[in-house]
Amino acid sequence: MKCRFKLEKLTVFVFSMFVCVVVYSQSITVEAGNLKQEIEFMGADFERSQNFVQNATNTNEIIDWVFRDVNFNLARVAYDKIQKTENEKYEIEANNIGASGTYVQWQLRNGATEEIVEWSFGEGENGNGTYFIQNIASNTNLQSTSDKTDDDTGNRVFSRPARSCGGSWCKWELTENENYPGYYNIRSVGQNKYLQCTSDPSANTGLFVKAVDVNTINENDENSLWKLSLKNNSNSIVFIDNKGFDKRLRYTDIDEVVENMAFYNNAIKTMQAIKSTNSNVKFLATMRSDYHGYKSGNWNNLPEYIYQYSCVETNDAGNCIKTIGNKSFNANSYGVFLADYLELMHNNGVTIDYLATAKEWTSVVTPLRSHVAYEKMKLECADRGIPIPEIIGPASWSLSQGVSYIEDVETEGYQNEYHSFSSHNLNNQSELYDDFALAATSVGKKTWNDESSAGGGSRTSGVNPDISLAINTYIDKTVLYKGGLVGECFFEVNSRGVNSETRAIYFKNNTEGKRLRSYYIMKYFANGVVGKKYVESTTSLLEEVHSMAFVKENDFTVVIVNNSEDDINNIPVNFNNFQLDDDIKQITWTNDNNDEGAEVIIKKGNTNTFVTDLKAKSICIYTNQSDELLFSKQINNNTSVRVSSNPVLDEKIHLVIDDDFIKEKLSYSLINSNGQVVLQGDLNYKMEINISNVNKGLYFLKLNSKRINSTLKVLKSNR
Repeated sequence: MKCRFKLEKLTVFVFSMFVCVVVYSQSITVEAGNLKQEIEFMGADFERSQNFVQNATNTNEIIDWVFRDVNFNLARVAYDKIQKTENEKYEIEANNIGASGTYVQWQLRNGATEEIVEWSFGEGENGNGTYFIQNIASNTNLQSTSDKTDDDTGNRVFSRPARSCGGSWCKWELTENENYPGYYNIRSVGQNKYLQCTSDPSANTGLFVKAVDVNTINENDENSLWKLSLKNNSNSIVFIDNKGFDKRLRYTDIDEVVENMAFYNNAIKTMQAIKSTNSNVKFLATMRSDYHGYKSGNWNNLPEYIYQYSCVETNDAGNCIKTIGNKSFNANSYGVFLADYLELMHNNGVTIDYLATAKEWTSVVTPLRSHVAYEKMKLECADRGIPIPEIIGPASWSLSQGVSYIEDVETEGYQNEYHSFSSHNLNNQSELYDDFALAATSVGKKTWNDESSAGGGSRTSGVNPDISLAINTYIDKTVLYKGGLVGECFFEVNSRGVNSETRAIYFKNNTEGKRLRSYYIMKYFANGVVGKKYVESTTSLLEEVHSMAFVKENDFTVVIVNNSEDDINNIPVNFNNFQLDDDIKQITWTNDNNDEGAEVIIKKGNTNTFVTDLKAKSICIYTNQSDELLFSKQINNNTSVRVSSNPVLDEKIHLVIDDDFIKEKLSYSLINSNGQVVLQGDLNYKMEINISNVNKGLYFLKLNSKRINSTLKVLKSNR
């Protein structure tokens, strides 16, 4: 007796009377009856590109590509520290004469060369000359400004970061007073004003200091005379003391906060266009946490009045090598900052639905600090009548970072504040996703990826990168969805002003955007999985083939990635506990075919199997429904169209349009599963289409008018 099947791998069993050859076949099996997590989130990241998309010449078309043609229900945007710090200006004052710390220590730098000047006071030399007066603690320079004092008797004086304070208003001329040896008139070169101490209280605990026109006061006025004395054991660091009030010049870390909410104008414009295209989209706001670029290291991602810390020196590569500040964190101020952002967005019709308070910066925005900020934000929102967003945490850079954050949340007991937990997985830790999901499940929360790849981001200046990038991206997705992922937000779907950076939608500034291969893979994937439930799939004797599958009622989407160098043909895809009623649509992407992919229709083999060919180094997406039919499209925000009864059991399709009256001409095309138009025409006033001469089966109904462009699935059945 001989047992023969397709010869892929065999095992020989020897019995006394015969030899039986048991043959194992290559195949893929979809466990369609074992439904797992529902895919709830599917979105596009506009964190940085919310501004840059406005630089394309076809901005609205790009937004339509992303939020009309793709079934995204989420858009990620960003709040930015710039909203409260247009300029960094710190208060100075005259305070305790006995103070000796770095806040009262200054050094003079040559006004031309910026070299530190050494002094020998009391030894026959004086300090006459023009200098930058730089605080030791903060690396900030003394600056006169155009801001008038409240009583209009002078100009305000601040201390500005040295890196941005190099003009004439930051230069001071020191002239020793003839009548008071050792004391100096300190004059602003740019404004011709003397530095003067007043009796008015400062914003801190000392006396207010201002700059007063040299023509309005006497140079012998003791309030405008300052003594410079060397710090012990130093030949360049000085104290600056006022003669009139016997007070010492001091830098404070009180920031002159400047609101700059107009910074968000382009972002709001983009968000309003997104809402206009698809009113169902919700907004997730995360912190702009790589403000100075990833290479810059430990910069501050928040205004310094919230997190008292700043970078004051960089190396040639732009990396921060010197910082100042005590790193104190004002969580209540952070809560107000967030509420200000939420109020602005809400008042502009783009309400924030979800908010991440940490976003990669979990070492600073800890669960405790996030909790305090969240509580303050809620109070502010309630007082202002603003909807309170649900909190997403931690939007971490890595899965290991995310696991630690969730564990800390559980320890502190703050888990009820969170809607769900997300992470980026940017350091390639997909093997840790089970740990991340387990940590979230232990506190009753779901997990998702708020910054995933579309498989096309690279430095190729608008040219598709090798398909291997997309292949590796979707192999990772098979692991993450198997681990329990409930969705993802695709990172930077369009260009952000860096010409060398290729994105799913690419453009240079002031040019037209174009869709590349990764856009179409992303589109068909997102449209195919959102709203469905993940089901496990397994491969047999296909070591370099990876798969994932999603099911909802009678519809399915299967993704198969072939990472081998060879074509693999005649592979059966078997569905357990699922009946295939329709033919299958397959779209394949390789290095060789066009960006839209190669589309074929596969005839189902029987009620639960179809057979497919896999190209070498390819991604294939299979579905039994049109990619255009995966959600009920919104039309002009308030109008939707649907079939009143589906399946259709009589001879007519009856349409319902949610609008008072559609006056313009509405045309239709009825298309079978092979893509053939079987009926077309104009709708009558009853919104009915006669299908008495159409065979039973699945059809796609396309509707078009000036205001409507929609495709619906219609199933004609027997009574």
